[in-house]
Amino acid sequence: MRRIFILLFIIIFLTSCTNTKSERNEVSDTAEGNVVKNEKTKEQSINNGLSNDTEKSEIDKLSYSDYHPVVVDGLLIGGSKTNEWLKVENITSLIKGNENYTVVDDKYDVETGIGGKTEEDEVTSAEYINIETDIDSEGTIVSYSGSWKPINQEPQKLETENDTYKKITSEILMNHGLVVNDPQINAIYRLDFDGDTTDEVLIEASYFKDDYPSPAPRKGSYSLVFLRKIVDNEVKNIEILADIYPEDLLFGKGPSYLNKILSIIDLNGDGRMEIVIKSIYYEGYGIIVYELNGDKIEAVISNVDGV
Repeated sequence: MRRIFILLFIIIFLTSCTNTKSERNEVSDTAEGNVVKNEKTKEQSINNGLSNDTEKSEIDKLSYSDYHPVVVDGLLIGGSKTNEWLKVENITSLIKGNENYTVVDDKYDVETGIGGKTEEDEVTSAEYINIETDIDSEGTIVSYSGSWKPINQEPQKLETENDTYKKITSEILMNHGLVVNDPQINAIYRLDFDGDTTDEVLIEASYFKDDYPSPAPRKGSYSLVFLRKIVDNEVKNIEILADIYPEDLLFGKGPSYLNKILSIIDLNGDGRMEIVIKSIYYEGYGIIVYELNGDKIEAVISNVDGV
């Protein structure tokens, strides 16, 4: 009997430990009424932008410099060195050509590539780098000169027809003086951006009364990107870009901007995800990389091609 009692005690103790661990891996988002589960499965850990061991070894066996240029659709937007972000003007002189690159498309397929020297656009003077690679994609291609994994977990894409997030977006627009009862949400992503084991939600919403961003935007147009993050057990909306027009803007008072999320990817090898956004205006566009630090989001590198 004593032996049976001891065995029952061990089973109860182990079951209690398992339940406690499970509870720690679930964080309740009170605003959404959902439970964000952060238990990383083996499949999610493997699905990090490297589809098999052959591709991984191909990237690992290449040599990389101690500076890491970042190129988005050919446009040089800066880079990093020893975990410090470098602006375009600070990294251009370091690039000699023939650098090896990790090349990632919008589906997180990964290939290697070899980059050339920087070339200036004759009209805008924007710096471009041609990267020779076997990757074939009509979507956004992000390249960085480094061997680290582009993602630790692929972002979860959520349905955009979500009443909860529509209401939240309406409230943000209202705070800027614009009443929109049914906002147009283009993309919603869920992911642990900063490695704190709690998922954040990234939302892109936009609508223009003109077909394209105009030099004189009309009342009711908006382009908004924001992040929802749990801070001190409360959900906080962190605005990244908020171009909102509650009134007509006369020509010459500033163009409108269409802000689009291009990629969510680790661009400096620190294991945290950066957000790559394209901001389009009527005479050009800019690419901006944002980094989440605590409850703040900061623009770290960027470049513009336009007038």
